[in-house]
Amino acid sequence: MHVTILRKYRFMYSLWWIMDNKNKERGICIMMISPQSYVFKFRDADYKTLIDARTRLIEDLIRFEQNEMDSDRSGNAWMKSPSPEVIYQVKLEYLAALCRFMQQKYNKDYVRGDKALSDER
Repeated sequence: MHVTILRKYRFMYSLWWIMDNKNKERGICIMMISPQSYVFKFRDADYKTLIDARTRLIEDLIRFEQNEMDSDRSGNAWMKSPSPEVIYQVKLEYLAALCRFMQQKYNKDYVRGDKALSDER
């Protein structure tokens, strides 16, 4: 029963739709995917691609944190849904899931395998 509930939760979370307030009448939606679905996109990627994705996530998080510290909520981003706060929280989850995946891939390919990071350049 626990497994069934967990599967149902993952399915519901991956189909989490959020309407853009400005575009409700046009039916334009923004879809927030689950962290597992985000990482799944990188299942066949090389390690350099994973590093680049991690760097982009960190840059986005830092940008939000700097704006939040400056108390700058005047932009149009604060007028739409999902709000920057929600996007920040989701990207934190993406980063955590991506780092777990990177750890597994690094151990498999570079620690136990015969690859070297210098080969990726």
